[in-house]
Amino acid sequence: MAFGLSQIASQTAALTLDSAMSDSLKQASEAQASKIALDTENSILDGQMDSASKSLNSGQKAAKAIQF
Repeated sequence: MAFGLSQIASQTAALTLDSAMSDSLKQASEAQASKIALDTENSILDGQMDSASKSLNSGQKAAKAIQF
């Protein structure tokens, strides 16, 4: 069965759009994975900073309690 020019053009357009959607999906998933990793690192660092801050605060409170 021979295809007409419009059918060939339609198939070509569909392949082009499919490729574009595939690239877009890949970029979006890579960006999301990168964001998840960065959010995790930031969460860990925030927890470390919070622990350090609590440690400093308790040290300052202890120092104030010792003063006479």
